[in-house]
Amino acid sequence: MNNQRINIDKHRWMAVRDGIFIYVKTYRRWSMDIVIAPVERVSVLRRSALPVIRSIPFVSYAALFGAPVFAICALVMLGTHRDAPLYALGMAVVWALVVTTVFAVAMLLFGRIKGRRETLLYVSGNVYSPMIRFKHVEGSNPTLEAFLDALPAGSAAPPGNVPLSEWFRLPSRARSVLVSLYWPMWAYILWPLQPIEGEISSMFAWAMVALLLGGYLVFLGLLLWFYFRNPKATKEARAALLDGDYDAAATILRGVIEKTPDQPCANYLLLAESLVRGDLEQAATCAEAVEKSRIRQYVAPPVFGITVHSPVAEKLRDLERYRKKKAPVLLAPASLTPNAYS
Repeated sequence: MNNQRINIDKHRWMAVRDGIFIYVKTYRRWSMDIVIAPVERVSVLRRSALPVIRSIPFVSYAALFGAPVFAICALVMLGTHRDAPLYALGMAVVWALVVTTVFAVAMLLFGRIKGRRETLLYVSGNVYSPMIRFKHVEGSNPTLEAFLDALPAGSAAPPGNVPLSEWFRLPSRARSVLVSLYWPMWAYILWPLQPIEGEISSMFAWAMVALLLGGYLVFLGLLLWFYFRNPKATKEARAALLDGDYDAAATILRGVIEKTPDQPCANYLLLAESLVRGDLEQAATCAEAVEKSRIRQYVAPPVFGITVHSPVAEKLRDLERYRKKKAPVLLAPASLTPNAYS
């Protein structure tokens, strides 16, 4: 049985189990991303090479630099051009793009000056196609070299009957709440500067403020309720998942689901545990429970990049059917430890 895993660093690892590639990245104890795909959908674009301009993960840099830079530029521009908010926001976007590009290029040049070597993997997916980047010097890790040797190289497209990759995200609770706290500030900034005259107009304006504020408080209340209403067991299971203790998380979650089969958060977390274990049938069962629940209605819109996201059950079953058709292919030598998690 093909079952090998490579630890990239303290927070990331990748594995191949029965021809299925699994990539897991945790952000300390904040959030978790899982990518699962047929091996044919994974390719080595660059291997132990100096970083180049075309490999800049601009979305990552935009999240790192662009968001705070845009917020600062928007505050400054709206403060000086409150009579033209659209113009101010447009200028804030332009300046944010310029500064983000400068920071990205500066980091790239710094990496090249230091002689940093990195390997870049590409995974074609249904939701998005991630670039997996990590520091790597050729010959420094024979086990990793054997792992990369077995992956397809270049950007050649696999056959059309190969399923695309699936993506799971366990978002950060604190980030979801903190982003929502920005909304009143933006509403205040965009509110018309000119005073509203007339008793009826003033009453209408206050009614709109009360309606918007009420809707915001209801949304924030649902968001907090979603995060804090779950049983203590699911919180412990989430912490175990982010710590990499998958056995403990599975034991806790199965106990919760035995008592409450439709508990959405428990099924959502067990879906993550099933994916890292490579049990696609169990993952599809959990995904069905998640799809029937209202778990996605209590988090911020996906435009903020923090929404709950999980693969669709049918697509997971497509992956499982494809895996059963393929004979197990040994990806790396037997020196790798054939353990479910390490």
